[in-house]
Amino acid sequence: ASDDVRLRMYGLYKLSTEGRLNCNNDESGSHITSSDDDVSLTNNTPKKRPSVFQVVARAKYDAWMKCSEDPGLSLHQSRMDYISLALGCFDRNSRDECVLQ
Repeated sequence: ASDDVRLRMYGLYKLSTEGRLNCNNDESGSHITSSDDDVSLTNNTPKKRPSVFQVVARAKYDAWMKCSEDPGLSLHQSRMDYISLALGCFDRNSRDECVLQ
């Protein structure tokens, strides 16, 4: 799978398991929030965006933030998208590399 696909899967996973990051786009840190459809996700720990020197950690954080910024992506939908993407990547009958659609 390409890096874009892996990062999308990571963002969907984090959204599904930990909830949304507040999209305040500052370096001081973002807070995890939960909406009506993800009431079980109540972790409000601030998450700072990793340093530019932490390339992998920053890319993962940005993937989570990108999923968090999508207002149409609910907890349920993020889980379904993750499963669909994972199944598409690991389909044994497919010889093509998994790509985002």
